[in-house]
Amino acid sequence: MSHRACCLLISGFIPLLLLASEVDEQFLDAVRKSDVATVKGLLAKGVSVNTKFRYDRMALSFACDRGNIEVVKALLDAGADVNARDSFYQADAMAWAVMKGHLDIIVMLLQKGARNDEGVLMAGVTRNSPALVKASLDRGGLPPESLTVALARASRENFTGIVDLLKAANAAPPVSVETATLEKYSGTYRDQNGQELVIDQKDGVLRGRLYGEDPLPLVALAKDRFRPEAIAGVVVTFLSEGDRVTSVTLRQGDNETQYPKAEAKP
Repeated sequence: MSHRACCLLISGFIPLLLLASEVDEQFLDAVRKSDVATVKGLLAKGVSVNTKFRYDRMALSFACDRGNIEVVKALLDAGADVNARDSFYQADAMAWAVMKGHLDIIVMLLQKGARNDEGVLMAGVTRNSPALVKASLDRGGLPPESLTVALARASRENFTGIVDLLKAANAAPPVSVETATLEKYSGTYRDQNGQELVIDQKDGVLRGRLYGEDPLPLVALAKDRFRPEAIAGVVVTFLSEGDRVTSVTLRQGDNETQYPKAEAKP
């Protein structure tokens, strides 16, 4: 091909690229504005439902953030990738739906094969949504610990419908720990850098406070092993010598920090 012919080909191709970019932006703008008719029209004209925008974020992610069910449905019907993650937040469509509390959309995503984790299940428990809890349980793949934590929260809040669903899914209740033992665990623990972990108990529920945040309920997985109700993957283990509690280890993934128990001030 001659140099002139090549230049002519390129000059003809560039406007097509610019046009495609403009159409993609129209598509994204319609999704953001919850303009269902325009979204469907552009999809019918061949716009890719999985077009990537800044930081590889896709239209479905924006739609789940906005919470328009009809737009989400149109994108899902067009084959939107439900598990694609952006390159900035590493968040998928489900993450946005859970964060904004769009329960009906979460259920739709689960039915289309979206990821299912403890955060999804706990969104249903926290918002007392038996429909979402059932959708999460039906999707499956959750570890037994997640079901136990969900059952503990639902029982404490007296969400009987959700409790029944979890029990039917064979959720094991938290381990029963005597109040006297919980009292022994209560106290201030301090790591080598002076960071404090404060443990107390209220109404028979052990709680932990780190970094000065509000206390988090701890769910008993064993007599001496607990995990924060709201944080998956973290385990708190109490270590004792005889009847005296000496320290706590806090494990998250491969990281483990030991907090010796601070001596009570005279």
